[in-house]
Amino acid sequence: MPNDYITIKALSKELKNLIVGGKIEKIYEPEKDEINLLIHNKAKFTLVVSCNAENPRINITKQKKENPINAPMFSMRLRKEIQGGIIENISLVNNDRIIDIEIKARNELRDVVTYHIIAEMMGRYSNIMLLNEKLIILDAIKTISYDTATKRCILPSMPYTPPPNGKLNIENIDDVKSLLQHGNLGDLAKFLASNLSGLAISTALEIVKVSGIDNSKTALCDDEISSLIDTIKLFLDINDSDMYNPSVLRGLNDSKTDYFVIPYTTLSTDFENYPTLNEAIDSCLIAKDRELRQHEKTKKLRSSLKKFKNKNLRTLQKAHEKLIECDKIELYRKYGEFITNSIYLIKRGQDTLKTYDYYDNCEIIVPLNTLLSPQDNAQDYYKRYAKLKRTKDIVVKQIAELERLIEIINNIDASIDNCYSSQDIYELERELFRIGALKRFKTDKLKERRESSPYIYNINGYTLKVGKNNIQNDKLTFHSAKANDIWFHAKNFHGSHGILYVGDTYPDDDTLRISAEIVLFYSKARVSNLAECDYTEKKNVKKQQNYSLGLVNYTTYKSIRSIPNAHRELLENE
Repeated sequence: MPNDYITIKALSKELKNLIVGGKIEKIYEPEKDEINLLIHNKAKFTLVVSCNAENPRINITKQKKENPINAPMFSMRLRKEIQGGIIENISLVNNDRIIDIEIKARNELRDVVTYHIIAEMMGRYSNIMLLNEKLIILDAIKTISYDTATKRCILPSMPYTPPPNGKLNIENIDDVKSLLQHGNLGDLAKFLASNLSGLAISTALEIVKVSGIDNSKTALCDDEISSLIDTIKLFLDINDSDMYNPSVLRGLNDSKTDYFVIPYTTLSTDFENYPTLNEAIDSCLIAKDRELRQHEKTKKLRSSLKKFKNKNLRTLQKAHEKLIECDKIELYRKYGEFITNSIYLIKRGQDTLKTYDYYDNCEIIVPLNTLLSPQDNAQDYYKRYAKLKRTKDIVVKQIAELERLIEIINNIDASIDNCYSSQDIYELERELFRIGALKRFKTDKLKERRESSPYIYNINGYTLKVGKNNIQNDKLTFHSAKANDIWFHAKNFHGSHGILYVGDTYPDDDTLRISAEIVLFYSKARVSNLAECDYTEKKNVKKQQNYSLGLVNYTTYKSIRSIPNAHRELLENE
């Protein structure tokens, strides 16, 4: 997405109008690379500043996140220095994707001093820093002793220097004009993006199109240069233009993929418009941030579960191979019986016995060990028979246990996608430890007392609850739901249990369909274009005989075929 200078400049102007003069009431650090500032300026705003490498952003957000019990060091420093301070100005640094939030606050001596929060929105080089009035770094969310790429240190007590920018300043119109007059253009948009600082290729393409110039032209006449320069000026002050129309590009299943200051018609025509760029960014990035954070927090658990599953799959394969060997069990018994019946015909040193198989009504050749007597050969086959019989009993039980364990693993794997809060992750760790996927598990008495909540939706006056993990699934189905409440589960997919609390009435078809679609979303059917969801009254759902969380049997059910992502807006706002 074009998180470039054009977009950042337009965003900074919006932020300036919204929060300059506002008081910083609270400061949080919900993620290791993100801070949230609660600002009161006639109304209350939450400003999110994230330097995540994949999703750097700064905008007003409606997203609410769980804060850590113990505040990280960077947020502690910010609280000490700027909590209670007033935002004086918002500006850009070095004509690049760097926002400077200037704050007036009182120090320990109650003197009014100036601080700066520097937010560098530059991909994997993104960072958040706190500077004093002399632009000395007081602290940074990412401290770096020396960065060979940016040729600078980011450490407390070091002077702040912006990252070097080897490209032409896009704000210097005369230099841009000279570049266009003497440059060997080729692909015009690519030429602009390669030579002008902070300009994304998608923005460059849109500028060229708005200018009405052929992108493949190798040289421009004076009128074309003037038109291009006018368009660049227009984009630099896009907020004041009639063109300004913050938009979000829609992808598959109405997903939101990119945000723009105007609809970039060079990319698509399927855009959703928003009153402000802040709202467009927030709407676009909430789902992406949620997915990204969830993946980060569960990465180790996914890895442990995958290794544990692969280990048990290998064991299961070996067990099946062993079971195939046990197919010889009856053959060994017959060999022993045939040798015993024909023992008087066998001579010592004979290597085979040709006899009649009265079971299959044919002749059979029985291999003999020449080192053993006929009686010992018979006993050897009986011993093999007895051993394989014992082995088969053990292997059959082992296969049943392994298949049940893999079913549990698949169930947990599906629930990982639904866990976001620290309490959700804690309960997931406890499940993995219980089945042996984690060798160590640090108990937390505080978290053991707390219980994570299932997803709760209001659908046409009915309440739907969807479990995030097997612990919640079990509580919802067998402790919370009454006999006539409706139970939902994705058909032929691992996923969450859903309970629709109906009371004394029975829901209409629309309520059942929406409930089914939500439950499908919280299952492995989420990636499908079309899937089926089974539903039945809770009284028809029973725990499996070998009790394990999340595994049930159900009867007398009906199915609804629908789209798992049909209610994306409702799901994203959860």
